[in-house]
Amino acid sequence: MNICLFLGGILLTLTYHVFHWGWIDFIWERVTEIPSIIIMVYFLFWGLLGYEIGKEFGPRGRKLLQKTFFFCVAPNIILMALTIFRLIPYQWFQPLLSFPFIISCVIFTGLLYPVSWLGYHWGKKASV
Repeated sequence: MNICLFLGGILLTLTYHVFHWGWIDFIWERVTEIPSIIIMVYFLFWGLLGYEIGKEFGPRGRKLLQKTFFFCVAPNIILMALTIFRLIPYQWFQPLLSFPFIISCVIFTGLLYPVSWLGYHWGKKASV
């Protein structure tokens, strides 16, 4: 699911900046108006993912949660770094790149593991 979200975002960004289709413009404008909702949905995703891993695998799921988290969040961190250091077209993300949004992304990315860990422990208790 994380890969679909990531690739969908890349596809939307490239399509918006390369083709200038009206329906893509409409979607882009709606998505850039709701960054806080996107962050909350992403938090919910990670909490539920941790819950499912905890419920399905119990104590043995801890390493799976760590590996899943690392492999799924690494592309997001790389994209953030590439954008912040302007190694990819910075202006493509301009509607989202306000200072408060960048700080929020860094903080919330740091909080994703604790959210998934809490979900994991909740799921582990539910499996007993």
